[in-house]
Amino acid sequence: MHGVLAGPLQVVSSEGLSALFIGLTPTVCRNCIWNSIYYGTMHVVRWPQGSCCLSLGAEAPGSRRMLGSVVAMAALAARRTAD
Repeated sequence: MHGVLAGPLQVVSSEGLSALFIGLTPTVCRNCIWNSIYYGTMHVVRWPQGSCCLSLGAEAPGSRRMLGSVVAMAALAARRTAD
């Protein structure tokens, strides 16, 4: 059998249905931690209105703040690795 379902069907037939969920728990835990940190700090780190050095054009509201958060988090990560 060839196609999209050939791989999952072969895994289920040889290893059982639970084999499809190996690695799900670590992935969910990692994403929960990352999303908590990212979205928890996104509203704290903001660019003042009009001070963004990049021209984003007609963007959705809040995208300047999101860009500021990403830049600030990258700067903090770079500073921590340099220390």
